[in-house]
Amino acid sequence: MLARKDGSAEKHLASTATQLVAYLVARQGQPMAQGTRAISSDLRSYLQDHLPSYMIPSIYVFLDTWPLTLHGKVDRRALPVPNGEPSDEKDEQEGGETQIGELVKELWCKVLGRTQVGNHDNFFALGGHSLLVIQLIALVRAILGVEIAVRAVFEAPTVAGFAQRVEQALLIDAGIQVPPLVITERPEIIPLSFAQQRLWFLDQLEQDLTAYLGKSALRVEGRLDVCNLDLSLQELIHRHESLRTTFPVSPLLSQPVQMIHPVSERGQAPTLRVIDLQRLLPEQREEEEQRLIRQEGQRPCDLATGPLLRTYLLRQEIQTHVLLLTLHHIIIDAWSNEVLLRELGILYSAFVSGQPSPLAPLPVQYADYALWQRQWFSVQDSYLQSQLIYWRKQLQDLSHLALPTDYPRPAVQTYRGAIQEHWLPEVLSTQLLALSQQENVTLFMTGLAAFQVLLARYTGQSDICVACPVANRRQAEVEGVVGFFVNALVLRTNLGGDPTFGEILRRVREVCLAAYAHQDIPFEKVVEELEPERDLSRSPLFQVMFVLQKTPVGVGQTTLSLEAGQASVKINELTLERTTSKFDLTLFVIETGQGLCCQLEYRTDLFEAKTITRPLANFQTMLEG
Repeated sequence: MLARKDGSAEKHLASTATQLVAYLVARQGQPMAQGTRAISSDLRSYLQDHLPSYMIPSIYVFLDTWPLTLHGKVDRRALPVPNGEPSDEKDEQEGGETQIGELVKELWCKVLGRTQVGNHDNFFALGGHSLLVIQLIALVRAILGVEIAVRAVFEAPTVAGFAQRVEQALLIDAGIQVPPLVITERPEIIPLSFAQQRLWFLDQLEQDLTAYLGKSALRVEGRLDVCNLDLSLQELIHRHESLRTTFPVSPLLSQPVQMIHPVSERGQAPTLRVIDLQRLLPEQREEEEQRLIRQEGQRPCDLATGPLLRTYLLRQEIQTHVLLLTLHHIIIDAWSNEVLLRELGILYSAFVSGQPSPLAPLPVQYADYALWQRQWFSVQDSYLQSQLIYWRKQLQDLSHLALPTDYPRPAVQTYRGAIQEHWLPEVLSTQLLALSQQENVTLFMTGLAAFQVLLARYTGQSDICVACPVANRRQAEVEGVVGFFVNALVLRTNLGGDPTFGEILRRVREVCLAAYAHQDIPFEKVVEELEPERDLSRSPLFQVMFVLQKTPVGVGQTTLSLEAGQASVKINELTLERTTSKFDLTLFVIETGQGLCCQLEYRTDLFEAKTITRPLANFQTMLEG
């Protein structure tokens, strides 16, 4: 058996799910019997009698022979990617299906990237995670007009169970507590969202700040059509207002505002700057490429004048290029980056084929979201007040994490940083997925629990606060919108009382579910409500962040394959040097087809490189224990 990513959506840069796959080969000399569906069903029934549910594969793949390495061992990387279909056929002929049950199945298929699911399939066993839970709930809200708690998916993780929760919500008329996001008449002055305002303020505090630049370097192999690539970028800028927005200070208000710039006729002026390196010797091209990438990453953006999107194409050879994209986070987040790359691929393929853009018009723009958010928070809303009360109670009397640092903390925090990487063994990654399913938690919760225990041991504290980013796209209308939506949730766990790891997992689960239920309050409003003592040496409320990435960003994975006739290309994301750190420590756990990759980003003003190797190794030791 093998835990692997579901690659069915890989060409579209969609998040991929991790699932347990069983590969089967008939004994030597005996061809595989007919009726693999029946074999799957019989095998599943047998395993259900002998194994816990979390160890039962969700997909069975039948092979004629094993793919082997040169040394005669099974070549795991050559095993075929399953087509994403669940192998359980027990629900095929089930009767008594309700309309809500059918709708829930459709929604599960949509968010999980599948073509069918069964009534008793488990959302998390099929690769579901917290981010997909939020998407599922947003779809239910948009279609049925009822509010379902995140907790409901964890407590009723099967299709049948979740459908019952939805039906109960409809019976009691659990109306939407969040006002609908609709396009309204644009005022002359468009405010920043709360999250944008925080980034603007940080940019004013430190001159030439580059910590909030998002950078992507994509190696493009093949006969690239540069003209149509440029037209695709221009179409994206036309489609997403955020990509042509700047943030000058209004003389009237003495505050920053959004200025959305008009677009010129597409094709009139190039957006993409091409730098030809072919004149250099081959060994010099790589050096110059790295120099240009570093130089671009160290060049700050002027939020008032822009541009906040910069695009370069470095030409190594006729069929080898590097596409360099630099954007300020005030106009983009990680989700938006996936949207951009996915739509760039769709547009490029269409334009090369002589077709117009196949993308449907966006229902709203980011400016509409900012206006909606400001309007909602301008009224005394009982729902918002209840959310603020939760955070006030949850985060009262916080203490700073007493991290043992190598250097004294500077009076004013800098963002100078670096990163170290550590891969967990593939077998451990599989065991963690199994443990998470057994304990009815997500892999994020398991990783967070282990990280908080590690921090408790290093600090000698039992009250541990770690922040995590959430997509903050609870409205279905903004799923495809580029902008800075992400919110930060401060997750505070009490590890006192010498609990077992199982008990810690349950505590972390409750903390996370409660935070998800109160995620509509922007982090900036939580800080405003709590009024922590002003301290320029650290960020307010937390100094450490934990991030679980569901996509292979930054680990050299193929991210895109564009089929466009003679102009077809393959794109690989390059790993870029990290020279900044937004917080004291940020632990990234990245799910890949080869297991879990851990990256620990740290502030070099506080820690030496050799110090950071220890917690990474200890994190693995703790997970193995």
